Amino acid sequence: MDDRIIATVFYGVSLSVLLLTAAVVMGNVTGVPRSSIVIYWIIAIAYITSSRFIARGVLRSLEREQDRRQPVAIYGAGRSGLQTALALMSGPEFRPVAFFDDNRQLHGTSVAGIRVYSPDEALNIMGAEDCNQLLIAMPSASRSRRRGNNPALRKCRHSLENSSRHWRTRRWQGPYRRHPRGGR
Repeated sequence: MDDRIIATVFYGVSLSVLLLTAAVVMGNVTGVPRSSIVIYWIIAIAYITSSRFIARGVLRSLEREQDRRQPVAIYGAGRSGLQTALALMSGPEFRPVAFFDDNRQLHGTSVAGIRVYSPDEALNIMGAEDCNQLLIAMPSASRSRRRGNNPALRKCRHSLENSSRHWRTRRWQGPYRRHPRGGR
């Protein structure tokens, strides 16, 4: 997301510099040094990029203050995790704050605007976000893995139970699919 903002600003400002340069050259305008066009390019990129990031930070902090939904973390940043996050984002009850995934290539990236972390960081991240629920979004994982036989999950579950916080696991099945055993 941040890379796209920077790339968009870079391309937009570069296009405006090219148009300005073309106007100066074609119009035979005298008294406009070439260095001023380079200085304009640098200042415009810095100003537009920084103002976008500052405005986004302010708007997000105001959004967080007004958001009364309960923070949740999602274990599994794949397709099922993305579907779970999008469903939770559109609902009034929960707000996804972090993804945890075993895939090291996903660590440090963002999925649907939510950062992906290593499962080893689960306790620290969930504590920092005041999050006390971890939703499991790994339909292809074995039952023992979903129940907490994964060392990172077991450590997180044990800590949450000891701190008398609520522990929940869910598997996303879509809004209209029924559970094979008759439940939802």
